[in-house]
Amino acid sequence: MSLIFQATRAFAFGFVLVLGSTLHCRELVAEPLAPVILELENWLDENSGLPRAEHLPTVRFSGPEALGDVADPTMSIGSRTRGIYEPKTQTITLITPWSASDPVDLSVLLHELVHHRQPGIRQECPSSHEPEAYRLQQKWLAARGIALDVNWVAVGLTSGCRLSDVHP
Repeated sequence: MSLIFQATRAFAFGFVLVLGSTLHCRELVAEPLAPVILELENWLDENSGLPRAEHLPTVRFSGPEALGDVADPTMSIGSRTRGIYEPKTQTITLITPWSASDPVDLSVLLHELVHHRQPGIRQECPSSHEPEAYRLQQKWLAARGIALDVNWVAVGLTSGCRLSDVHP
């Protein structure tokens, strides 16, 4: 039985307990999702040159309304933003609905874990780290026979820093 399958079962049990909360953003107890994160981290060890971060990130779940103006619609998978990484707090926010049994959803977690590993994500130009995260996400999905639905032109155009991003 794969770690992802085992963790999906554990995650489903843990998530039911967390869903009783009335909060809009639900922080996930680390243990149910930890095996999945560790399996994705092992994959990143083998498939990227990025070193592991010292600590695992906090993972939370939120509806799309909590994104506000943080979400960039041009940097979405399919028709919606599915995850956000906040480097200051080392927090990954996965947008609901999200399922540990869905490979595309797992790839979103992998994408955000790439950002957690990337050094020096600058607030003034955070999109500069997107191409690497999307390429690794694409590779992970391709190994499972799934194509990544992302607008590569938008990724290319928005991943460069503009002068207005770095100079007043």
